[in-house]
Amino acid sequence: MKNRAYPLLSIIILFLTFFFFLFLGKVNLYDWDEANFAEIAREMILTKNYLQPQITYLPFYEKPPVFIWMQVASMKLFGINEFAARFPNACLGIIVAITLFLIGRKERDWKFGFIWLMCYMGSFLPFLYFRTGLIDPWFNYFMFLSLYFYKCAVDSEQWSDKIKSNWIFLALSALMLGLAVQTKGPAAMIIVYGTLGILWIISRFKFYLGFWKSIAWFICSLIFSCIWFYVETKAHGDNYIKEFITYNIPQPYVNIIKEIYKKTYQILKYFPIQTSNYIYTNYKIYQALNKDLINNLHNEQDYLNHLINYGI
Repeated sequence: MKNRAYPLLSIIILFLTFFFFLFLGKVNLYDWDEANFAEIAREMILTKNYLQPQITYLPFYEKPPVFIWMQVASMKLFGINEFAARFPNACLGIIVAITLFLIGRKERDWKFGFIWLMCYMGSFLPFLYFRTGLIDPWFNYFMFLSLYFYKCAVDSEQWSDKIKSNWIFLALSALMLGLAVQTKGPAAMIIVYGTLGILWIISRFKFYLGFWKSIAWFICSLIFSCIWFYVETKAHGDNYIKEFITYNIPQPYVNIIKEIYKKTYQILKYFPIQTSNYIYTNYKIYQALNKDLINNLHNEQDYLNHLINYGI
């Protein structure tokens, strides 16, 4: 199986290449985001301003420029058209296929790698997304690699050259997270940090790489995530970056944080009161059901009034 693996993989890659690139530019850009990103790339080429995404020649603060740069490079090779706008994602479809096979081979064996690859080939959504000009495929790929390289860093603790391997995998994980942030924005941080945070809680606050290595990875991921911010600020000042941060941070995230704070405050405010009232009421009802207390009540109406008053 091992001797036949690479020839078989080559045949699969040729098939995927044919499938992903066949009639890639024959359909118009049908999605709103597809058209926007392609137009941003076109305007980058015309204005030669490669640091500030813009649409209709006005600043576009919604997305960072990494994916747009890919489209720019593609348009310079193939011209400004639908094929060039979708070319980066079609290439990624092949890259993902190779990645899944290599990871499957590393984690288990050649057979598992091919099974994973064949499951990928039989899925509908990958073929749909890799034939579009959307940001999400590259965004998801970078986050996946960031988490996978972090996992490799944890696994390398058992290796003989663990010190060297640790730092290589940690650097790659931080770099992939930085690329994800500069592809679609701070949402990558929430997803990756949140995933590792949940793992940290589930594992009872265990640092798999040690406290200081975890801190180093976190700092490196922030540094890689801020490369475009730094270069843009040095080139044009901080106005564009301020507007970008204002657009991306307060609107989608601060409002969510405020809503969480509001709900948490309500829970913390009313839960102790409701709980104490519940306990007190049940205690009084228990007293009311006591035989001695029932015997002291003059009639059935007094008994019912007693229950209703404490129940309310």
